[in-house]
Amino acid sequence: MAKILVTCSECAEDIPLTPKRVSSRICVDNGDADYRFSCTACSTINVKPTSPQMIERLEAIGVEIELWSLPAELREHHSGPMLTHEDLLDFHIHLSDDEGVAQAIEQLLI
Repeated sequence: MAKILVTCSECAEDIPLTPKRVSSRICVDNGDADYRFSCTACSTINVKPTSPQMIERLEAIGVEIELWSLPAELREHHSGPMLTHEDLLDFHIHLSDDEGVAQAIEQLLI
């Protein structure tokens, strides 16, 4: 059976893994690809970018390939001003006002 030699990004251990211990995915929208494995030395889950060509090689030796798409929200058109840091700070302050939040919820339910 084929072995894949990977290096853990946490402990730098070189780990030989079977294809069943590695998974990979490729984005159908932009071709971004990565592979994932759990280090047998330190248990860290590693996710590393790779090329579509390497994904083909991994698939050829039995690594499971997952296809995924970018979220549909990225294609939505948004109008109005961009959210600013100050907007987020104001929102945070409003959320810390329990009475104000309760009143806003009441108005929504009416």
